[in-house]
Amino acid sequence: MRITKGLVWLVGIFLVWWIVKTFFPVASFWMKTRPSTRGKETKPLTGLYYDSRPSVSPDGQRLLFSAWRHGTSDIYVAPRQGGKPTPLTNNGQFNTDPVFSPNGSKIAFVSSKDRWTPQVYLMDADGTHVQRLTYSNLPEFHPSFSPDGSQLVFARSARPMAAPGMPLVEALGGQWDVYVITSDGSSERRVTNQSYRLVTSCSFAPDGETLLVAGTIEEVIDPQYNQLGFKPRMLKVDVGGTRPPIPVTNEEGDYASYSRDGKKIVYLKSILKDNQMYNALMVMSAEGLMPMELLRRPEDLTDPVFAPDGKTILFLAAPPDGDANTLWEVDIAGAHLHPVKLPL
Repeated sequence: MRITKGLVWLVGIFLVWWIVKTFFPVASFWMKTRPSTRGKETKPLTGLYYDSRPSVSPDGQRLLFSAWRHGTSDIYVAPRQGGKPTPLTNNGQFNTDPVFSPNGSKIAFVSSKDRWTPQVYLMDADGTHVQRLTYSNLPEFHPSFSPDGSQLVFARSARPMAAPGMPLVEALGGQWDVYVITSDGSSERRVTNQSYRLVTSCSFAPDGETLLVAGTIEEVIDPQYNQLGFKPRMLKVDVGGTRPPIPVTNEEGDYASYSRDGKKIVYLKSILKDNQMYNALMVMSAEGLMPMELLRRPEDLTDPVFAPDGKTILFLAAPPDGDANTLWEVDIAGAHLHPVKLPL
């Protein structure tokens, strides 16, 4: 059983940002203009602020991520082997969920730059020529490109963004569905029909005809914490929406994505042992066979992705106090675990 704290963190940070921007403009100005105390010191990528899903360029040379810095969330790119991150957004708004296109020339991301509700945008890899693709004014997350780059898949909630004071579980709840849109924004269609209580990831399979969706179909009460939790499942969904979804496996699975060659799936799984909840980083075949546990940690793990060569996996880990996230990399045998460090 897994409580999807990663998405709760993401929406929570967004709500805090909106409250500060709306009701405390002086504090917001201070957060944006106060001088950095980080200097040139090399530290783990995420430091003291929330960062979301990493994305590695197709050539394996660039690392794309979003980071909460000085009162706003922006998108950064950095040399994967080390180097100072370069901000690609600087609009004073909430920007997150960046992902490279298959040829590395474009970046899809989520932003509240035009209204306060996160929508899907597209920009060049250098941060120029920003284009808004969706106009639903409903919360949207997790954009991902089709293998040929002509389409994007993303998740959209049927419920408007929560008002300040609404519990985050309420904010995340409701009906989430998966949509596909052309990368020029000219055509959009819904693939699922009120199928999920929550969606944590969605992406194209390498064949371009199937989607891998991790989401919550049923709610459960967590026996350890006696609170509402989510029991996620991984499904293969027909892009055309004509065939019913097929479970990848009968096991619980969250934050799932394919390797570039389509032979493996990386995902997360919660394991309760000795009254302690652990989060396990897992890999299995694309057919849902031979699941292998790479590592198990008490921290909250989120957003695992394969590097383009399929030899390593990048993921985020939060300490038990929840005050920070750190970007880590591990090989597919579960060895050589190390934090990714960049000068901030």
